[in-house]
Amino acid sequence: MKSKSATQHKPSSTKTDNGSLAQRAKRVPYKYEMCAMELLERGSEGLWALDALRAFGTTCLNSDISDLFNNRGVNFRREPYRHTTNYQTTVIFTLYSPQAKEDVSALVIIVNHARSKRGVAPLAKERVAMYLALIK
Repeated sequence: MKSKSATQHKPSSTKTDNGSLAQRAKRVPYKYEMCAMELLERGSEGLWALDALRAFGTTCLNSDISDLFNNRGVNFRREPYRHTTNYQTTVIFTLYSPQAKEDVSALVIIVNHARSKRGVAPLAKERVAMYLALIK
C-alpha cells in the first residue's frame, strides 16, 4: 500500500529555471513593507497606532518602528499625540514620522527590496520624489 505524505505539494512554491518562486508576485506585502509604505505616504504628518491598525492591521506599531530603526537603520521623529476617547478621556500615543530625507530614502530602499522579493516593480521615480517632498 502506498503511503501519502502529510503535506501536499503546493504548485505556488515550485522553483522555476532561474530559482525564483513561480508565483512569488502574488504574495501579499510584508508587514515591514506595509509599515514603510504607510510612513512614506504620510510624510511629516506621521503615523500613530490607531491609523496603523486601520491601514495595515498591526496592533504593535511600536514594534514595527523598532524593527525599522534597530534592524534597518531608519530614524524617526517621535512626538506625543493626544487622542480623546468617546468617554472624553485623553490617551497619549506616539506619532512617528521619518526624521529626514535620508530616512525617506532608506524607507524607499526597504520597500523596493521587499517588492523585488515579491516580484513586483520598484516604486516609480515620480512617486519617490513626491515622498521626499512630503518631509519638512
